[in-house]
Amino acid sequence: MSEKAIAKKPHFPDGMAIVMSFTLLAWLLSFVIPSGTFERIADPVTGRNIVDAASFHFVDKSYLSLMDLLSSLHNGFVSASDMIIMTFLIGGAFSVARKIGIIDIMIKRLAYHMRNKSIWVIPMMMILISLMENFLGTPEICLIFIPILMPLFLSLGFDAMTACGAVLISECIGFTVSFANPFTVIIGQKLAGLPLYSGFAFRFIAWALSLAVAILFVASYGKKVQANPAKSLVYDPAASSAAVAGFQVEDAAFTLRQKLAGIAFLLIFSGMLISIIFFEMLDIAQMDAFFLLMCIVPGMIAGLSSKELVDAVMKGAKSVMYGAFMMAVARSVSTILTASGTVDTIVYYLSGAVSQLPSYLAVIGMQLVQSVMNFVIPSGSGQAIVTLPILLPLSDVVGITNQTAIMAFQYGDGLANIIVPNSGILFACLALGNITYNKWLKWFGKFFIFQNIMSFGVLIIAHLIQWGPF
Repeated sequence: MSEKAIAKKPHFPDGMAIVMSFTLLAWLLSFVIPSGTFERIADPVTGRNIVDAASFHFVDKSYLSLMDLLSSLHNGFVSASDMIIMTFLIGGAFSVARKIGIIDIMIKRLAYHMRNKSIWVIPMMMILISLMENFLGTPEICLIFIPILMPLFLSLGFDAMTACGAVLISECIGFTVSFANPFTVIIGQKLAGLPLYSGFAFRFIAWALSLAVAILFVASYGKKVQANPAKSLVYDPAASSAAVAGFQVEDAAFTLRQKLAGIAFLLIFSGMLISIIFFEMLDIAQMDAFFLLMCIVPGMIAGLSSKELVDAVMKGAKSVMYGAFMMAVARSVSTILTASGTVDTIVYYLSGAVSQLPSYLAVIGMQLVQSVMNFVIPSGSGQAIVTLPILLPLSDVVGITNQTAIMAFQYGDGLANIIVPNSGILFACLALGNITYNKWLKWFGKFFIFQNIMSFGVLIIAHLIQWGPF
């Protein structure tokens, strides 16, 4: 191929450009979609302001200026500030753990002991990540696991797609089909007045089934790449060699200080999980406090100087900077639609369409409504307080249990998180693996459709057995 032909070869747009184009599209649509609003009322159970489902009314059209469009990025940063701060602290905590050496030693030892049965690394990591996400409900953990696991996967003969896919898909299933997600399941059950963690058995079976199928999908691709690296969708021998440079597969040993620092790290992390699961006592700021402790305490035990500790935290924050920026850009879409008064109008029309369907189709319609809402409201908890107060009464009208409606909400909110083109986390993770969005679609697209068909089946079964208690 000539140099001229190479120069003219089209490149797929960067993720940042794609998400910004959605902000522009949202601004243009705001001139077309009528402005409307639901009244908000204080909910004493959740402590949040939720919509009154019967209060929708149209209001005078709010037109946004060009300056409103340009300032949406600033508003996106403000709106996403909680998650951006948490992302920086998570990055800092795991960077300190890497600086101490405990993570690298664990990965090296795992690679050493699994070198003759490497395919089992995929289910082990996917089960671990999915279980963690079940209780944390923070997709940002992907930004930590991908750079940690990438050298491991590449050293075992897999490729970057296998590493990114294992992390993203397992996180997605843990978040989506969760039995304890504090930002979706727990909020939804509080809004519905359901016993907390009710329906555990059904959700656990659905989670295990979805994860098992996902493991087979990732492992089958990984095994194919191991057998013939040229079959990789992201085949790049030079990049793979660079990624594993300095990574030695060995049965490395921990020093006493590393052991004590690792124990402290796990105790603090476990304390956060216990506080979330059993006491429901943590908000975002308090979770940030735990991650801050995970930055400081292990580093001090390991003997890091103040400069070394700060440098490690800053290095970790820098590693997730792209992802944090993408969160703000993605959130700018919802700030545009909110400022123009069109979010509630979209919810109103979508829920109205669902109400016309027979119950066995309405439950699928609820999931599809939530999938669309991912373009409008990127936050799971944000979607919960806007759409569930409408979907829950609607489920009573069409004969669907509230428990089933919440699960339809979970599927719609979660499955689309790693395919919608305005997902900041998705593009940040793909950037870590040097994977373009079009290659991700080519690999993951068909499986995404299959997972949605599976979810339709689960929801129909839940509806047929009138899964409850109500």
